[in-house]
Amino acid sequence: MWKEKDIPVWDFDKMFQHHFGQSFQPPTLNRFHRLFHINKLEDYTDKLHIPTMPYRRIVNVCFLLTKGELRCAKALTSYRVVPHQFFFLPAYQINVHQYLSPDAEGYYLHFHTELLATYVATLPLTQHFPFLQFASEPVIAIEPIHLPVFYALLMRLEELHKLDDEIHLPIIASYLHTLFSEIKPFYLPDQHSKKSMATVIAQQYKDALSKHIFDKQQVTDYADLLAISPNHLNKCVKTATGQSAQQLLNEMLLMEAKVLLKQTSMPVSEIAVKLTQQDHSAFSRFFKTHTGITPKHYRNSP
Repeated sequence: MWKEKDIPVWDFDKMFQHHFGQSFQPPTLNRFHRLFHINKLEDYTDKLHIPTMPYRRIVNVCFLLTKGELRCAKALTSYRVVPHQFFFLPAYQINVHQYLSPDAEGYYLHFHTELLATYVATLPLTQHFPFLQFASEPVIAIEPIHLPVFYALLMRLEELHKLDDEIHLPIIASYLHTLFSEIKPFYLPDQHSKKSMATVIAQQYKDALSKHIFDKQQVTDYADLLAISPNHLNKCVKTATGQSAQQLLNEMLLMEAKVLLKQTSMPVSEIAVKLTQQDHSAFSRFFKTHTGITPKHYRNSP
């Protein structure tokens, strides 16, 4: 599995351009904004460029939708988010924003792990809050009767954000910790028990692909990892997704290739070896077969 230091991520200027276009002038960002940011979705829905290409961020991301619809892919799995639901994307998780309805309202916030780790957390954040884990279920539904508590916390965080002063970071960290503590009882990690075994295995396979794609490029590798036969893995994946295990593996390879092409200056020949153990020509044929364009063309496209 790759290490975080090896993962290509965009800085905040690139992140703004990714969502708002090359002509967008990002605000001046100091350490405060790089550790924490919050805004109302409705203030930016008409400016966002969606769908996006696959990419990663160095921060943890959280949405709360109060109106409209959001569709977002976390690695190979797409999720639909509707009002009264939180959606979490852990730091370094590959993602694609697929759709945001024009009437969408709610909150977007991001925070760097360093913020909570410095001021409040005594255990790893993922141990405190399992929904921040890399392979966690990202959608958490909140019963409407409890929403006023979350609105009050988010409004207070918004007020603190507007003060734009590092002196408030310990207070922000405390409010974030309280917000996530209030969310935690609504997180139901065992909800997959209601799903078929094929669906569970298919999701485990997707999660494994997102974690190990740089060092495992054969379906048999993942069958061994999940302690099942390749045939059984393929049957489960086909039943649950309509695609073969190899097709999903190819999708993950392409997603990672797109991230490397756009978020790094790494030569295509180096990407070919790093990701597929192929030479430049074989990788280019693979990429063009599945996308219709060459890696170079994709890298140079807007």
